[in-house]
Amino acid sequence: MGSWQYVVLWAYVAHTALVRGESPVLPSTKYISLNPTQTTISLEKPYCSSSTAAMVYLYVVQNGATNTAVSDANIILNTTFTSSSGGKSQPYLADKFTNPQCVNFPDLSTLNVSTLVSGVLANYIVRVGGNVDCLTDPNFSGICNPPLQTGTSYRFKYVYANAGVKQFETDWSPAISTITAKTSSTIDTWPGRRSGGMIVLTSILSVLLFFLLLGFIGMVVASLTVGSSSGGDIKTYDTRISHKAPAVPQASADPVYSTTHEYSPHPEA
Repeated sequence: MGSWQYVVLWAYVAHTALVRGESPVLPSTKYISLNPTQTTISLEKPYCSSSTAAMVYLYVVQNGATNTAVSDANIILNTTFTSSSGGKSQPYLADKFTNPQCVNFPDLSTLNVSTLVSGVLANYIVRVGGNVDCLTDPNFSGICNPPLQTGTSYRFKYVYANAGVKQFETDWSPAISTITAKTSSTIDTWPGRRSGGMIVLTSILSVLLFFLLLGFIGMVVASLTVGSSSGGDIKTYDTRISHKAPAVPQASADPVYSTTHEYSPHPEA
């Protein structure tokens, strides 16, 4: 064997050892700002790690589990989330994808283009806990990757395989924890550091006060409207009171005039 062949052989061995030693890592916060979340953990896909394996399998186990086997006689295990109690008893298969090659590395500089973000991230990361309905959907097919538990530590491993036969696997990653959800009593509601219950009560009272104020304004407007309409109409009343002069009694001494008299054209002198 020539010297150049030894160089190639040692380079291959060194590369294989390096790949086997690599473990899944979190992507840069420059590209994924909120990670982990309460129920998900995003990992970088292993670009430029192997050119021989066709598929990469991602296994998940809760930190502290004693059984960490992912294969049996180099045949990869298809342990599910349910059968492993969410990774408590042993690792479960969370995802599988085509082995990513260096020539297909996503262009991360295009992440500022809104129409390209979804496709670039799908090629760059694998999201553990991304299937929300796979446990409850009876028609779901494929690998179930349900949400992770809040405030729980997990470890991850990549397994490279061809037709279900393992070629090699990485080390388990360091423990990575999901975010712990805060209870309402621990929410900092400065000023006053009010509890979550007090915030809810204050919100309800504020809404009720708004409706009371709205009703008061409505009553004022209605009263002003009625007042203006009653002042503009002038009502007239027809008084039918008749005053009859009292009869004056006629004295006996008063002369009596007759309305009837004779007219003579030739009165006597």
